[in-house]
Amino acid sequence: ATVFLLVYLGNVGAAAGVEHVVSTLGFLSAESNIGLLIAGEGSRLGDCEVLARKLPPGRVWFCHPVPESDISAVLSSADTFLLPTRGEQSAASVPSKLIAYMLAARPVIAMALDGSDTADVIYASGCGWLAPPDSVKGLIRAIENVWSLSPEERRTRGEAGRAYALENFTRATGAPRVADVV
Repeated sequence: ATVFLLVYLGNVGAAAGVEHVVSTLGFLSAESNIGLLIAGEGSRLGDCEVLARKLPPGRVWFCHPVPESDISAVLSSADTFLLPTRGEQSAASVPSKLIAYMLAARPVIAMALDGSDTADVIYASGCGWLAPPDSVKGLIRAIENVWSLSPEERRTRGEAGRAYALENFTRATGAPRVADVV
């Protein structure tokens, strides 16, 4: 069976809480064909690897380090991107990886506080879904919801995110806005 691939690309550090995502995969149906690719390095990578060994084989894969030449392949391999944050971290700013995910034209599941800039971008762009930070049940619901959608619906969400990112976050649109402010 083809694997429905969730992808996390970036720093596997304390603020991201990727280890909680790995643990959550253990609560998904054993028959589901949902897998996770963690592409990156960081202080919590070892924890993620230990947790992944407790899951059925073929549920979690790792790619580290990620050579610059492979980033495009990693981004294009995703069915859906994951953007976990811990606690109040999502209130701090819009992570640059959200913009990279959106430009890759794939939908995003963000674990972010409602009312945060990240949540606002997800809602405004229509690129994905929110789950509360650190909520196993919320993340499971979001993953199962996205997994059950048609490829066309996921593609529509991804393309909406790309269009929004191109319109709002690229140099061509950002530079004139900065110049207007100055």
